[in-house]
Amino acid sequence: MNPMQSPFHPRPNPPSPEIHFAGSVPYYSQVMDREHISDYLDHGRDLREDPLWQLSGAIDPDQYAWWALRSCGIVAAKSCIEAFGGPVRAIQEWIDEGLALGGYLVEETGGNHREIGWKHAALAQLCVICGIPAVPQAADLNGIMDAMRQGRLVIASVSFEIGTDRPITRRGGHLVVVTGIRRLQGQPNSVILHNPSGRGLALQTHAAIPVDRFQQAYSGRAILVGSPNTSGTGYD
Repeated sequence: MNPMQSPFHPRPNPPSPEIHFAGSVPYYSQVMDREHISDYLDHGRDLREDPLWQLSGAIDPDQYAWWALRSCGIVAAKSCIEAFGGPVRAIQEWIDEGLALGGYLVEETGGNHREIGWKHAALAQLCVICGIPAVPQAADLNGIMDAMRQGRLVIASVSFEIGTDRPITRRGGHLVVVTGIRRLQGQPNSVILHNPSGRGLALQTHAAIPVDRFQQAYSGRAILVGSPNTSGTGYD
Protein backbone atom coordinates (compact mmCIF):
# COMPACT_ATOMS: atom_id res chain seq x y z
CA MET A 1 0.00 0.00 0.00
CA ASN A 2 1.22 3.49 -0.82
CA PRO A 3 2.33 5.14 2.48
CA MET A 4 0.41 8.26 1.47
CA GLN A 5 -2.77 6.16 1.57
CA SER A 6 -2.15 4.32 4.83
CA PRO A 7 -5.29 3.93 6.96
CA PHE A 8 -5.61 5.78 10.26
CA HIS A 9 -7.09 4.46 13.46
CA PRO A 10 -9.35 6.57 15.68
CA ARG A 11 -7.63 8.67 18.32
CA PRO A 12 -7.32 6.61 21.48
CA ASN A 13 -8.51 7.84 24.82
CA PRO A 14 -6.29 8.47 26.78
CA PRO A 15 -3.78 9.74 24.18
CA SER A 16 -1.43 7.22 22.60
CA PRO A 17 1.97 6.87 24.28
CA GLU A 18 3.49 7.38 20.84
CA ILE A 19 3.88 10.24 18.40
CA HIS A 20 4.74 8.65 15.10
CA PHE A 21 4.69 9.01 11.35
CA ALA A 22 1.49 7.38 10.17
CA GLY A 23 2.80 6.03 6.89
CA SER A 24 5.36 3.36 6.09
CA VAL A 25 9.01 4.44 6.24
CA PRO A 26 11.31 2.08 4.34
CA TYR A 27 14.61 1.23 5.97
CA TYR A 28 17.96 1.17 4.19
CA SER A 29 21.41 0.43 5.52
CA GLN A 30 24.70 1.99 4.45
CA VAL A 31 26.11 -1.56 4.36
CA MET A 32 24.21 -3.91 2.08
CA ASP A 33 25.11 -6.96 4.18
CA ARG A 34 23.34 -5.35 7.12
CA GLU A 35 23.24 -8.47 9.29
CA HIS A 36 27.04 -8.37 9.50
CA ILE A 37 27.46 -4.59 9.60
CA SER A 38 29.57 -4.63 12.76
CA ASP A 39 32.09 -6.92 11.07
CA TYR A 40 32.69 -4.22 8.47
CA LEU A 41 32.46 -1.08 10.59
CA ASP A 42 34.03 -2.29 13.84
CA HIS A 43 36.14 -5.36 13.12
CA GLY A 44 38.02 -4.50 9.95
CA ARG A 45 36.28 -6.68 7.39
CA ASP A 46 36.85 -5.21 3.91
CA LEU A 47 33.66 -3.66 2.55
CA ARG A 48 34.76 -4.73 -0.92
CA GLU A 49 34.03 -8.28 0.22
CA ASP A 50 30.36 -7.49 0.89
CA PRO A 51 28.54 -10.13 -1.20
CA LEU A 52 25.55 -7.82 -1.61
CA TRP A 53 27.44 -4.71 -2.75
CA GLN A 54 25.65 -4.56 -6.11
CA LEU A 55 22.37 -3.72 -4.35
CA SER A 56 23.79 -0.24 -3.74
CA GLY A 57 23.93 0.51 -7.46
CA ALA A 58 27.69 1.12 -7.34
CA ILE A 59 29.69 0.34 -10.48
CA ASP A 60 32.23 -1.81 -8.61
CA PRO A 61 33.20 -2.91 -5.07
CA ASP A 62 35.68 -0.02 -4.72
CA GLN A 63 33.03 2.63 -5.34
CA TYR A 64 30.66 0.84 -2.99
CA ALA A 65 33.26 0.56 -0.21
CA TRP A 66 34.11 4.27 -0.45
CA TRP A 67 30.55 5.52 -0.21
CA ALA A 68 29.27 2.91 2.25
CA LEU A 69 31.19 4.81 4.94
CA ARG A 70 29.87 8.18 3.78
CA SER A 71 26.25 7.62 2.78
CA CYS A 72 24.24 8.02 5.99
CA GLY A 73 22.69 11.30 4.83
CA ILE A 74 21.86 9.98 1.39
CA VAL A 75 20.31 6.83 2.84
CA ALA A 76 18.24 8.91 5.27
CA ALA A 77 17.00 11.15 2.45
CA LYS A 78 16.15 8.09 0.32
CA SER A 79 14.01 6.66 3.14
CA CYS A 80 12.13 9.95 3.56
CA ILE A 81 11.59 10.48 -0.16
CA GLU A 82 10.09 7.02 -0.55
CA ALA A 83 7.96 7.44 2.58
CA PHE A 84 6.28 10.43 0.91
CA GLY A 85 5.73 8.55 -2.34
CA GLY A 86 8.80 9.79 -4.19
CA PRO A 87 10.88 7.80 -6.67
CA VAL A 88 12.66 4.59 -5.72
CA ARG A 89 16.28 4.81 -6.84
CA ALA A 90 19.49 3.00 -5.95
CA ILE A 91 21.64 4.56 -3.24
CA GLN A 92 24.44 5.28 -5.71
CA GLU A 93 22.03 7.18 -7.97
CA TRP A 94 21.15 9.47 -5.08
CA ILE A 95 24.83 9.86 -4.23
CA ASP A 96 25.56 10.91 -7.81
CA GLU A 97 22.68 13.39 -7.78
CA GLY A 98 23.84 14.81 -4.45
CA LEU A 99 27.37 15.21 -5.79
CA ALA A 100 26.00 17.03 -8.83
CA LEU A 101 24.48 19.54 -6.40
CA GLY A 102 27.87 20.04 -4.74
CA GLY A 103 26.39 18.36 -1.70
CA TYR A 104 29.45 16.63 -0.24
CA LEU A 105 31.67 19.07 1.59
CA VAL A 106 35.46 18.76 1.73
CA GLU A 107 37.58 21.51 3.29
CA GLU A 108 40.89 22.29 1.60
CA THR A 109 43.52 23.83 3.88
CA GLY A 110 47.19 24.17 3.02
CA GLY A 111 47.09 21.31 0.53
CA ASN A 112 45.29 19.04 2.99
CA HIS A 113 41.66 18.12 2.79
CA ARG A 114 39.21 17.26 5.53
CA GLU A 115 35.88 15.62 4.81
CA ILE A 116 32.97 17.41 6.48
CA GLY A 117 30.21 15.30 4.98
CA TRP A 118 26.86 15.87 3.31
CA LYS A 119 25.44 19.38 3.42
CA HIS A 120 22.02 19.40 5.01
CA ALA A 121 20.84 21.93 2.41
CA ALA A 122 21.80 19.54 -0.41
CA LEU A 123 20.00 16.62 1.21
CA ALA A 124 16.93 18.81 1.61
CA GLN A 125 17.24 19.79 -2.05
CA LEU A 126 17.12 16.14 -3.10
CA CYS A 127 13.72 15.94 -1.41
CA VAL A 128 12.54 19.23 -2.94
CA ILE A 129 13.52 18.06 -6.42
CA CYS A 130 11.06 15.20 -5.88
CA GLY A 131 8.30 17.61 -4.87
CA ILE A 132 8.70 16.95 -1.14
CA PRO A 133 9.27 20.05 1.02
CA ALA A 134 12.32 19.82 3.27
CA VAL A 135 13.96 22.43 5.49
CA PRO A 136 17.28 22.17 7.34
CA GLN A 137 17.08 23.93 10.69
CA ALA A 138 17.92 23.80 14.37
CA ALA A 139 15.37 21.87 16.43
CA ASP A 140 15.28 20.69 20.02
CA LEU A 141 13.39 17.59 21.11
CA ASN A 142 10.15 19.56 21.39
CA GLY A 143 10.68 20.80 17.85
CA ILE A 144 11.14 17.23 16.64
CA MET A 145 7.93 16.21 18.41
CA ASP A 146 6.04 19.13 16.86
CA ALA A 147 7.29 18.15 13.40
CA MET A 148 6.16 14.57 13.96
CA ARG A 149 2.70 15.75 15.02
CA GLN A 150 2.49 17.73 11.77
CA GLY A 151 3.08 14.60 9.71
CA ARG A 152 6.73 15.27 8.97
CA LEU A 153 9.76 13.04 9.19
CA VAL A 154 12.93 14.32 10.80
CA ILE A 155 16.49 13.61 9.71
CA ALA A 156 18.55 14.22 12.85
CA SER A 157 22.29 14.76 13.26
CA VAL A 158 23.60 12.45 15.98
CA SER A 159 26.75 10.63 16.98
CA PHE A 160 27.27 7.31 15.20
CA GLU A 161 27.69 5.88 18.72
CA ILE A 162 23.92 5.94 19.10
CA GLY A 163 23.82 2.81 16.96
CA THR A 164 26.29 0.92 19.16
CA ASP A 165 26.49 -0.15 22.80
CA ARG A 166 29.30 2.35 23.44
CA PRO A 167 29.03 5.44 25.64
CA ILE A 168 28.20 8.67 23.82
CA THR A 169 31.30 10.86 23.58
CA ARG A 170 30.32 13.36 20.87
CA ARG A 171 27.38 15.06 19.17
CA GLY A 172 26.52 14.93 15.49
CA GLY A 173 28.42 13.62 12.50
CA HIS A 174 25.88 10.94 11.53
CA LEU A 175 22.32 11.16 10.21
CA VAL A 176 19.28 9.08 11.18
CA VAL A 177 15.56 9.26 10.44
CA VAL A 178 13.29 9.87 13.43
CA THR A 179 10.03 7.99 12.89
CA GLY A 180 8.44 8.50 16.31
CA ILE A 181 8.63 9.40 19.99
CA ARG A 182 7.44 7.18 22.83
CA ARG A 183 6.17 8.76 26.02
CA LEU A 184 5.82 7.57 29.58
CA GLN A 185 3.40 9.42 31.83
CA GLY A 186 3.21 12.19 29.24
CA GLN A 187 6.97 12.74 28.98
CA PRO A 188 9.29 11.67 26.14
CA ASN A 189 10.82 8.33 27.06
CA SER A 190 12.51 7.11 23.89
CA VAL A 191 13.14 8.23 20.32
CA ILE A 192 12.28 5.78 17.54
CA LEU A 193 14.54 5.94 14.53
CA HIS A 194 15.93 4.28 11.42
CA ASN A 195 19.71 4.18 11.76
CA PRO A 196 21.64 3.45 8.53
CA SER A 197 24.64 2.18 10.51
CA GLY A 198 23.00 0.54 13.52
CA ARG A 199 25.04 -2.39 14.79
CA GLY A 200 22.59 -5.26 14.89
CA LEU A 201 19.04 -5.39 13.59
CA ALA A 202 17.53 -4.02 16.82
CA LEU A 203 19.50 -0.79 16.39
CA GLN A 204 18.63 -0.39 12.72
CA THR A 205 14.89 -0.42 12.04
CA HIS A 206 12.60 1.56 14.38
CA ALA A 207 15.32 1.41 17.02
CA ALA A 208 14.10 2.66 20.41
CA ILE A 209 16.78 4.94 21.88
CA PRO A 210 16.35 6.21 25.47
CA VAL A 211 15.69 9.92 25.31
CA ASP A 212 18.67 10.81 27.51
CA ARG A 213 21.01 8.87 25.23
CA PHE A 214 19.50 10.55 22.17
CA GLN A 215 19.95 13.98 23.72
CA GLN A 216 23.61 13.23 24.47
CA ALA A 217 24.21 12.27 20.84
CA TYR A 218 22.03 14.88 19.11
CA SER A 219 23.69 18.03 17.72
CA GLY A 220 20.48 20.05 17.61
CA ARG A 221 20.56 20.15 13.81
CA ALA A 222 17.88 18.50 11.71
CA ILE A 223 16.10 18.41 8.37
CA LEU A 224 12.30 18.54 8.57
CA VAL A 225 10.84 16.61 5.64
CA GLY A 226 7.28 17.00 4.37
CA SER A 227 4.69 19.74 4.66
CA PRO A 228 2.74 20.27 7.88
CA ASN A 229 -0.62 18.49 7.87
CA THR A 230 -0.10 16.58 4.62
CA SER A 231 -1.72 13.19 4.11
CA GLY A 232 1.17 11.73 6.10
CA THR A 233 -0.24 13.37 9.22
CA GLY A 234 1.40 12.27 12.41
CA TYR A 235 -0.57 10.29 14.95
CA ASP A 236 -0.53 11.40 18.58
